[in-house]
Formats: sequence, C-alpha cells, structure tokens
Amino acid sequence: MNALTAASKNSIRQTIEKLDDYRPGVVATHPGWCGSAYVFGDGEVFAAPDTPEVIVAFDGRPKFKPRGTLEDAQALIDEYVLGKPIPSAVVSCAILGPLLRFFPQGNLNPFNEIVGLRETGKSTLLMLGASIYAGDPNSNIGGAEQWDHSPAEIDVLKLEHADGLLTLDEAELAGSSAGEQKSTIKRAIWKLATTDGRRRFGDAAPSPTYLVTISTSNTPLAELAGTGKVADALRSRAITLTVDAEADATGLSREDVEAIAQLASEHYGVLGRAFIKRLVAEVAKDEAGFRASLQFLFAKALGQMTPSGSVRVDKTFALIAVAGFIAQKWGIVGRRHPIEGTVLALHRQRFAKPDPLKRVLAYGRRHREDLVAVKDLTMPLDDDQCRATPGFRLPQGENYWFLVPTERFQQEFPDHCHLMQDLRRLNRARTEGGNTPKLSIKSPNSICRGNIRMYCIDVSRVRMNN
Repeated sequence: MNALTAASKNSIRQTIEKLDDYRPGVVATHPGWCGSAYVFGDGEVFAAPDTPEVIVAFDGRPKFKPRGTLEDAQALIDEYVLGKPIPSAVVSCAILGPLLRFFPQGNLNPFNEIVGLRETGKSTLLMLGASIYAGDPNSNIGGAEQWDHSPAEIDVLKLEHADGLLTLDEAELAGSSAGEQKSTIKRAIWKLATTDGRRRFGDAAPSPTYLVTISTSNTPLAELAGTGKVADALRSRAITLTVDAEADATGLSREDVEAIAQLASEHYGVLGRAFIKRLVAEVAKDEAGFRASLQFLFAKALGQMTPSGSVRVDKTFALIAVAGFIAQKWGIVGRRHPIEGTVLALHRQRFAKPDPLKRVLAYGRRHREDLVAVKDLTMPLDDDQCRATPGFRLPQGENYWFLVPTERFQQEFPDHCHLMQDLRRLNRARTEGGNTPKLSIKSPNSICRGNIRMYCIDVSRVRMNN
C-alpha cells in the first residue's frame, strides 16, 4: 500500500487509532535484563512463562553466540580453575554480573584489574572470565575487548555487556599519547564503575546499567592515570590483583593455560546461559525471597572479613564470594573447591599486612626491566628523567641500596610513611636525621644533578634483581 498523499496517511492513522487488540510486549534496546526476561548479546531471550513478549531491537554480536557443551566447560573449570585464588575469583566475577541488580542498592559496579609483567597469565585469566558469556576462536583474547576505545565507545561497550561482564585487555593501548591515555582511563573507570547510563538532552531518566569489568595491564591503572586525588579515587573503585610468575600468584601451570585456551575457543557462553536460565526461574518464582537470601549471604560474607580499610573493596569481595557460592549451590560449577572460601582467603591474603621488605622487593621485581644500575650511568640524570625512573640500584660499601624517587614510591604505596617506619625499625631504611628528621634522603649526586628526594632501602643479602 502506498501512502504518499495526506489523505492516505490520515487513513492509516485512523485505522491504527481504532485498533484495541494489542499483544503485551516490551522492547529490549540492549542486552541484559528486560523486565523479568534476560536478553543475551546475540539476541536470544530467556523468559519465565507468562512473561510479555520481548522484542529485541538491537543487532546481536556473534561473540555472544554459545559454542560447545556445558558438560565439557564444567569439566575444564572444575579441573583447572577451581581452588586457585585468582582464577576462581575471575570466574565468580563473571557470574556476578546478572546478580548485581538483586543485591542491596548503593554499591558501585565492580571494577577489577589484573596487573603483572608480560607472560604472567593476565590475558589467559581475562579469556577465562570472558568465556563464561562469549568467545571468538579467531581472536587471541577470546571474547574479551581491547582497551583501545574512545570514551564514547566505552558507553557503547557498557550497554553491549550490560548485566554481564566486560573484559578489557592491555590498558597501555588506551589513547595515542600519555595525556590521552590518562584521560581515557580515568573517564572509562568513572563510566564503568557507576550504574548511571549516558543521557542526552530530552531523554527520560535511564534505568541503571549494571555490569562487572575486568581489565589487564602491566602497570596499575591508578599509576597510568595520574597521581594524587585521581589515583586515590581510582584505587577506591578498582580491586588490583597482582600476578607474579616467580610467586606463581595466578596458580596457573602451562597445562592450566592450555585448558583455559581450549575453554575460550571451544566451549564458551554455555556456563553463563546455564546460570542465567536458573536465575530467571528463581526470580520468577519469588523475587523478594531471592533478594532477601542474597542480602543475607552478602552480610554473612562481609562479617567473615577483616576490614581492609576500604568499604567499597570489602563489599566487592563479598559480592564476588556470594556469586561463586550461588553458582556452586545451583550446580553450575563443581563444589570440590568452594569458591566463597577461596575468594575470602584471597581477600585476607590481599590485605594482610605483609613483610615490609618483601613489598619493596615485589615492587622491584615488577619494574626490573626499567631499574637503573647507578654504575652504568655515564652522567647524572636531570630531574624529569629521575622522576620517571622506578628505581636505582646502588652498591654502597658492603651494602646494597635500592632508591626510589619519593613521588613514585608514594604513588605505589599509599601507606608509605608506615612502610618506611617499619623498614627503619628493621634497620632497612636509610633516612635523614638532624633537627627535622625525614624518612627520605636527598638523591646522591651520582644519580641526579637536581634536588630530587628518594626513599632509600637497604636490600643487602636479599635477592633484589636478576
């Protein structure tokens, strides 16, 4: 039928006005919860009986189409992941996304980062998390995304992964310059950590957008994004999990890595669908009761923790622990190694007060490729070069000193005063006396020609660097 003239258009309008026999329905403009139904990123809908028809009004992405079998995915997770602290936490983080809107309100969207040197398993862990919902056999990071997106594109990614998991690889790729990198990372974390959506002039108030984000980088995001209040704010919004090949912090062997690669390329998306199918049924049966049970489990997990000093961080760990508990209770993953206990143990390990010298040595290992041996300097550095260097190694008689510019040290260790005081009590800190004692010293002339101050730690008779 052609509708070119005003009369024909008015006729169509009159016909529509007379219609009164509409089917009830809702429109899904992006993946995630749509009323009591859940819409996956490929457009598939899980809904309880008697749910209004869901009209999917977005183009699905192929990476969200599941592949493989649930049984094989479960076997790989049970054998090669569960019981290992950081891998178990990553799986639980992925499962958490669809649950977020049913927890007590007031929490930020969980943002987690996996930090470590090259070849420590960061991207493998990211692929593991992404495989719960998505995958791509032709990508070396599976269903994950790269960090090289503009702030505007981050808004799109947030909606494409709503009520699920967004995994971002290699934060060093954010921005084409150091300044753009800082701006992109800062804005991205602010956008992803809040449940608010992007709003244009004239838009109705958007519904909250819940999701979990996991990022990887060689350097903590707070360090990449700047110093001072910005870095402090980022630390309060992001949980940093450091992986170290020497300490085997990931808990992943070569066999584990190969198994996770198989999961990410052959059996992805099936665990997430199994979990959400059960979740949709539970919410339809008794949403109020389900919310109450989550609140009870959340409070219980918090009560088992020793406070870390950050309420946000403690709440995020509690959310992750509960998600793992629910997944195991429903039989989505095996029960041989309880995820809840593993995540709570990771929290204790992450925030227990470690040996102060070991903390400094761990920092030195992370930056080993950029440390400067003073004996190799042909001339002193200028102030900017000195500030940009993560540390200096200096033999001093029978001793061996490790010197770090104060700005870098304070950025790395927010409790730098207490840390240096602990090192001084152990006779490991070289400090400055006089009428106004200081925990730092003036840079030796052989290192810097300016007036740069440094923290100096005596690392004699310990393994500082290879």
